[in-house]
Amino acid sequence: MPTTLDDAHVTSQDTQIRNILGARFRANSEYQLIPFERLPTEQREQWKELARDPSFYGLLLPREGSACRMKSACRDTALLFFTMQSAGVLPAFAVHAGNGEANRTIAQLVLDGILEMEANGEFLTGPGAASRIFPERKAEASIHPLAGLSADAVRYGASLDSLDAGQIAARLYFYNRIPLTARWRTLYATKEAVLAQLGAKDNPVLRRDWMELPTDPENSAWISWRRRSPWNVPLDGQTYKLYLSPRPDHLTEAFRAFVSAISGAGCLNFKTGGDAGALLRPDKLVAYFHSKEDLDEAAARLECELAGCPAQGVPFTAPSGDSLLVSWGIDPPAEEWERRESWRLWVTKRLAVHIKAGSTARPGVDPVKFALERMRLEAVDTSIWTPAPGIWKPGE
Repeated sequence: MPTTLDDAHVTSQDTQIRNILGARFRANSEYQLIPFERLPTEQREQWKELARDPSFYGLLLPREGSACRMKSACRDTALLFFTMQSAGVLPAFAVHAGNGEANRTIAQLVLDGILEMEANGEFLTGPGAASRIFPERKAEASIHPLAGLSADAVRYGASLDSLDAGQIAARLYFYNRIPLTARWRTLYATKEAVLAQLGAKDNPVLRRDWMELPTDPENSAWISWRRRSPWNVPLDGQTYKLYLSPRPDHLTEAFRAFVSAISGAGCLNFKTGGDAGALLRPDKLVAYFHSKEDLDEAAARLECELAGCPAQGVPFTAPSGDSLLVSWGIDPPAEEWERRESWRLWVTKRLAVHIKAGSTARPGVDPVKFALERMRLEAVDTSIWTPAPGIWKPGE
């Protein structure tokens, strides 16, 4: 997504960063900003989907010898970048932009290396400016087991300093996956074997309430169902996902309880892993809701029915209850020019970029701390990996 001056909707977390709007800034000279229409043909073809965004302006391209990453920019960012070619205070249009979110957005532009900020006579940018933006944070007294699992994943991602951001994102996304051994390949050798292990054919609730969908050729590792009859669902403009994450040896009992719980709530469709690899993922059973109240109802039923069930745990999801077994997330809205991506994919892609930026910064920058603070600026509560209220406007 292009960096924009009004892309944040949440004000509650602004107390977590210092007010930097009174500082002097300048554009990072290691970048050159090129309008989309003036890019070489190859780059225009590569970024043509972004060009469908009406706010898209062009690309910030690193100059030769720079370690900066290429970034996209919207019209507002382009105007600010051109305005700040000489060091000085921010223009009024930037200070008053974004419905009171200017401080957060300027901080993002500095931390992402687009702007430089003056501090004690020195211009800082990227992770090197983090200590001037984020106040010291007290250590949390206690941590939920699921949050602890996510914290382990972040530390693991930070250890992969030889990989690029895309590779780190993939490792983060699949963190806590169980190794694929010969036993699992044999047990879940075919879709029919998976359905047999799940007890699908002998499940009266599944046969009564749900219809299996044709296999999606672009996502063939999943088996998906939708509700047979209409269900009156209160819509609030969001897509909520409930994750059930039992250890694979307990899939039969978990699947039975899962189908029963979501059938009694407002779930309209769900999916389960359709082969050994998908069933060894932590996010092996996923139900979709359009109401948080309905999701909570199903989650409560599962926690009661499956109390004590050995759990695997889905990193970067919000806990429901006290264990690793049940959790949830909110999928980002889809834009016309791009496909919808899942909550965990949205998180891990951004987290990997911030980890990589922190790991290549000046000495003294902790990539884990920087990545977590940078995610908080994107309205994600990284203590329990929940999106902040209003992170996406309903209907977007």
